[in-house]
Amino acid sequence: MKNILQFSITVLLSVSVLSAAAQQWSDVGDQGFTTSVTPASSVNSVDASITGTTPYTVHVNAIGAIVVMKYAAGTWTALPSPDTGSNNSNPTIRVNSLGEPYVAYANGGINVKKFNGTAWVQVGAANFNTTLSSSAAARCSLDFDSGNVPYVAYMGGISFTQVTIAKFNGTAWVAVGPANVISASFMKFGISPADVPYVVSSNGTVMQVRKFDGTSWVSVGPASFSATLGMTDIVFDASGVPYVLSNYNPGLDYKITILKFNGTAWAVLGVSYFNAGSVGAKASLVMDNASVPYVVYQDANNNNITTVMKYNGTSWVTVGGATATPSSGKYPVLMFDSGNTPHLAYHDGLLADKISMVKYCTSTAAITNTTPGSICGTSGTATLSATGTGASAFFWYNSTGLKVGAGSSYTTPTLTATASYLVTARDASGCATPRSTVAATVSAIPTIIATQPGGTCQGLSAPIGATVSAGTISWYTAPTGGVPFATGVANGTGINSPVVNTTTTFYAEAVNNGCASTTRSAVQATVHPTPPTPTANDGSRCGPGSVSISVTASPGSVEWFSASTGGSSLGTGTSFTTPSLTTTTTYYALLTGIAGCPALTRVPVAAIIKAIPTVTSTTPATRCGTGTVTLTATLSDEGGINWFTAASGGSAVGANSFTTPSLTATTTFFAEAVAGGCSSVSRTPVVATIKPIPTITAPNVSRCGPGTVALTATSDGTMSWFAAASGGSALTTGGNFTTPSLTATTPYFIEASLNGCATLTRTSVSAVVNPIPALPTISVDNSNIAAPVLTSSSGSGNQWFRNDVSISGATNSTYTITQEGTYKVQVTLLGCVGAMSAGQAFVITGAEGFEPNQVQLYPNPADDELVLNLSGFEPKKPVGIVIVDLLGRQAKAVDGVGGEEVRIDIREITSGQYIAVMKQGNQQVTKLFVKKF
Repeated sequence: MKNILQFSITVLLSVSVLSAAAQQWSDVGDQGFTTSVTPASSVNSVDASITGTTPYTVHVNAIGAIVVMKYAAGTWTALPSPDTGSNNSNPTIRVNSLGEPYVAYANGGINVKKFNGTAWVQVGAANFNTTLSSSAAARCSLDFDSGNVPYVAYMGGISFTQVTIAKFNGTAWVAVGPANVISASFMKFGISPADVPYVVSSNGTVMQVRKFDGTSWVSVGPASFSATLGMTDIVFDASGVPYVLSNYNPGLDYKITILKFNGTAWAVLGVSYFNAGSVGAKASLVMDNASVPYVVYQDANNNNITTVMKYNGTSWVTVGGATATPSSGKYPVLMFDSGNTPHLAYHDGLLADKISMVKYCTSTAAITNTTPGSICGTSGTATLSATGTGASAFFWYNSTGLKVGAGSSYTTPTLTATASYLVTARDASGCATPRSTVAATVSAIPTIIATQPGGTCQGLSAPIGATVSAGTISWYTAPTGGVPFATGVANGTGINSPVVNTTTTFYAEAVNNGCASTTRSAVQATVHPTPPTPTANDGSRCGPGSVSISVTASPGSVEWFSASTGGSSLGTGTSFTTPSLTTTTTYYALLTGIAGCPALTRVPVAAIIKAIPTVTSTTPATRCGTGTVTLTATLSDEGGINWFTAASGGSAVGANSFTTPSLTATTTFFAEAVAGGCSSVSRTPVVATIKPIPTITAPNVSRCGPGTVALTATSDGTMSWFAAASGGSALTTGGNFTTPSLTATTPYFIEASLNGCATLTRTSVSAVVNPIPALPTISVDNSNIAAPVLTSSSGSGNQWFRNDVSISGATNSTYTITQEGTYKVQVTLLGCVGAMSAGQAFVITGAEGFEPNQVQLYPNPADDELVLNLSGFEPKKPVGIVIVDLLGRQAKAVDGVGGEEVRIDIREITSGQYIAVMKQGNQQVTKLFVKKF
């Protein structure tokens, strides 16, 4: 691989791909790393070379001495000076493939020296050009062929216009071809990869390229092929194809054109005059390790800032933007290290033309945060800081690009006005991040001009505000100290305070570029009263439909919502009628007080949809005869059953398991299901069946004396006859029963059954065996001969006869004779008639006349009242009236008057046969009558 000799150095090494989008020009070491100042007027006063990744620079200091610098381990160090004299100029430096630095410079003649690791040693004779030309030399260039043989090119002769190429043969410098045969005002020299020396020269008008063919210098292409005004350069690609630079002013500005030799002629690469601005004192053409051509020039129209451009295959593009140096970067030298990283050395206009170097690379570091600084008042210092990742160092620059500090923080000098600084982070390889601007702000201390207090409701924020003289506002909860709850609030812009529950004072602090007002201003957030939470009045209904719900609330307005938070208002007012609902739904009422503050929470109010219960089953009941029955029913829900006597309306007569009142007949009751205050839509009929208990009618049957008795009974059921009141076997069935022969009264018992209902008890019926009365005897009391008294031996059951004709009403044990005749008495007891007594004959004389037939009794039978017509008795005189039963027991006694009617109330007399006995003096009339049953 050949090194190419030129004023801006290119070392062709390994190929790498540059990513402009991700790369940045980064300082190599410190800016202005040389301790001496380079004369600013010399276009050839600085040169650089690189071996591997180690760069070298050479320059002439202000007193003319040669200074060589080497960058290693992150630091620039000075090598011993090759020449400390005062008349040195045009130094150049190259490092051969063995890593040995060489310098060449002019000092009346040409001097070449090599650094052996400790000192510089002369290569050949000093000022050797005097042996090749008759005058002093200048503008020397140095390069090596593939065998590390050094070549030097320089201009000498009259006005330094004669070009000489020499090489070192091991002992001395010898001319390559004839000396001083090329005349030019500007030239560049290079050795191709095939070790062929080339020279490109210009005479101020046109260019010419020559190469050494072993014996002489011959033209490459046309002898004069491109217009140029001086500066030119030559490089080679890996195939040995030469490229040259032309600098010309087609207008007011100097422009660059690159030409490539195509084998017969020089063709423009890309377009002519492609650079922006105007070329200043120097422009160079460089080939990178991948045979990509670059140009570097200082832009006279842009403060001599250096611009680097490369050819991308179709056009020329800038590398790292239009500026590779932060400020005036004169006499730039571009070169590539073994990783194909561009390095650029230049006179640093920021540092009195000391030498600085940058490289174009991608940093793995990143600046993650920068902290600006503030100076409050009229002057002071500020501390700026930066943090990052992957950073081995931070560097700080002023706004002109001059490095002013290193480290993660930087304290500015005393400032009286706001200034901007730049910070970059470098990774371990020295590649820097893009520079980030960090401000050091000088600000007047601001003040609070006005405040805006605010009002709010409990549990909410209050709108508060302030106006400041400058800057923004920070808000605090205390007049001093503490942490702000809001910062950076724009001047005059209101904010919402933190949530407040009571009237609270907040404090506004003016902040201008980090400078705070000396005091904070109090701003009050007034909390209006919060109304109490309303009382919910749930509403309910049975089954789907609308429900009316309400709240009891203090003064204010009530809004209704479907959710506890958020949502749109459904209605207003203390009451709310829901849409038709099918399930229980909760609504929420929000009370807003008269001060405009809502209650802290919405109160839930339930619209309850109760299920309508149904009767799912019923149990009717049946009983025999009058009494109660128990009815039951089940329902679909938890609840109960109400019982009614009608299918609708009326009041409930029972609940759940229902025992009816005493019933005499089958009755239908109605069951209604009740659950949660809801009743079934209709009532379900349930029958309480009352089956009749059969009745038995069975009169006692009597007979006189021993014998059988034919008993009869009637019933609506089937009858059975028993000999006992309970138990035993039936004697017979049916309505008739003839007893066996009886000698005494005997009870029998009847029970009946109808539709499964039996009589509760057996009905007793007696077969009565009455004794036949004994033969009565009659005794006579004749103490009153006018009315003798007959007395029967039987105290009861007597019937008196006269002349064998029963005397009506004569049934007492005694009988007063009023008529003559034969009297007998017959006793009837319990329906049994005894034999007639012996007769007693009487003849009555002297009895007063009396017409008993004129006495009338009616009605007969009588019910409630008995009427006696006493016309047969002497008028106007009292008549005693006695009513007796057949046994002679007095039932009633009243007084009457002869000739008149008497009405006797007989309602209290039991049914049966009676005798009315009427007596006036010795006159007596008896009448038999029946009191109705």
